[in-house]
Amino acid sequence: MEREALAGLLTDGTRAATAARAAVLEGGAYTVWDGSAPCEELAGIYARRLRHSRRTGQPTHDLERAVERLRGHGAPVRLGQVDAVDRS
Repeated sequence: MEREALAGLLTDGTRAATAARAAVLEGGAYTVWDGSAPCEELAGIYARRLRHSRRTGQPTHDLERAVERLRGHGAPVRLGQVDAVDRS
């Protein structure tokens, strides 16, 4: 996926998307994996991660919003990862 195309997808205004978009535009490394996954499965996985994070006091960036969006999306989604230029 082209850098500009990915940046164009990261525009929902959430803290996580804003940070990821900035990292992509600043030259950070990113990967979008081949294939897709059912959003219902991912919603369940991320809901468990959210519960665990809350139990352990681990901060998250918009994970609750991600679970909500996955539950309401309905179509398969692709996964990826973005790293800031300084790898933070």
